[in-house]
Amino acid sequence: KRLAPTGEIGEPLVGSMRQDVAAAASTASPPQSNEPKVVGSGSGFFVTSAGHVLTNSHVVEKCGLIRVRSSDGSTNPVRVLTRIERDDLALLKGEIKPGATAAFRSGPPIRQGDAVLIYGFPLAGALASAGNLTTGNVVAMAGIRDDTRLIQISAPIQPGNSGGPVVDSSGNVIAIVVGKLDALKVAGDMPQNVNFAIKSSVAINLLETRGIGYEVAVSERERSAADIAERVRAFTVKVECLR
Repeated sequence: KRLAPTGEIGEPLVGSMRQDVAAAASTASPPQSNEPKVVGSGSGFFVTSAGHVLTNSHVVEKCGLIRVRSSDGSTNPVRVLTRIERDDLALLKGEIKPGATAAFRSGPPIRQGDAVLIYGFPLAGALASAGNLTTGNVVAMAGIRDDTRLIQISAPIQPGNSGGPVVDSSGNVIAIVVGKLDALKVAGDMPQNVNFAIKSSVAINLLETRGIGYEVAVSERERSAADIAERVRAFTVKVECLR
């Protein structure tokens, strides 16, 4: 049983988007100058008005430089404040004043069957550069081998979605995309659309350990998918890895 591109669950969540980096590197033209080239990308989102960004650790692993690109196309350099390979989370910081920041869900916990939406930047260069929204449900409250750091979701994800926000029907963050099960035989069958995300409680623990404030909001009002897309697009960014 493997996650693509995240690696085994139950072990440290290491290396997820390496697949993206490798794919980008293998198709890129040979460098013609000493200028850094984009060799891979993932997604992330602003958690403070001071420019803190959450993403996956594997998205920024082995990057020489990192920058974030907003839906409007603007780019800003960021640096890694901390990487937690076991939980596959990274906290970035740039001299940025984001137009919006994410709020983590407060109040009643999510339940199996709850609706979820994902925003991110999958398959860079092939799909819409302004970002993509997918929808689904919470399938299970744990990951492979009952890993309680994760939830399983039915919203489709692709390379490039890693690190992006998973939000509830109010637009509040409940998890961070991390990967999907490889198309390998499991119990004699081929798994399809088996996707996982890191629970927001794991990310909140990281922020609190670093002494970084964050916003929470009670999920009371159900919004349309279009309204949520507009809201989430404002705080979600493409994270570009350069070497």
